[in-house]
Amino acid sequence: MLSLLFEKIRALTDKAKECVEHDHIEQCHIALVERQNLLEKLNEQVSSQSNNDPKVRDKYVTLLLWIQEQDQPNIVNLQTKKQANIKKSIKQIQTKKALLQYKSVQ
Repeated sequence: MLSLLFEKIRALTDKAKECVEHDHIEQCHIALVERQNLLEKLNEQVSSQSNNDPKVRDKYVTLLLWIQEQDQPNIVNLQTKKQANIKKSIKQIQTKKALLQYKSVQ
């Protein structure tokens, strides 16, 4: 059961990365929400089993570090895209204002 959760979480992390690269932000969000739910389930199971098997806890910590490593470039990429969208939005608002002023002069 734990191995399956580990695999699903890794797969969802890879899916989220792929979605960010292809600008499928909504699908990325869905994958991240599902991953979060699985991480919470995994955390509960690891917490209950870690007293019996420290290897499980080590594997869990390794997974969390891997997720952090995988997510960092995606975060930077999304922040860059966000800034680009803000600039486009500002430019669009400025253009709209200019057009409205031009129409009001005529």
